[in-house]
Amino acid sequence: MGRNGRIWLLWKNSAQKQVEKLSEQFIHCTLSDSTSDFKSKLTVVYAKNDSPTRAQFWLELIGIGRLTHECWIIAGDFNNVLSSEDRLGSLCCQVKLKTSRPA
Repeated sequence: MGRNGRIWLLWKNSAQKQVEKLSEQFIHCTLSDSTSDFKSKLTVVYAKNDSPTRAQFWLELIGIGRLTHECWIIAGDFNNVLSSEDRLGSLCCQVKLKTSRPA
């Protein structure tokens, strides 16, 4: 779990990271910098394509959000769009649009 090579975290020497949760779809950690007072939570995402697995991802992300009270950066590939206006070049599947949003 979490070692499939789809998500990479790279940082400079002054940055420290503490991984708090590792899954197949994301890495969640605390970042800080020894040269400043910067500190933030970071979740790097590479979401799966299938709806049931993506639903589990959203549940986990919501759980992290409920426990996070400081700056939180979420970035990555969610493997879907939130609305049909976000899609260029092809049609969207309405069912996939519904499953790409948390309940």
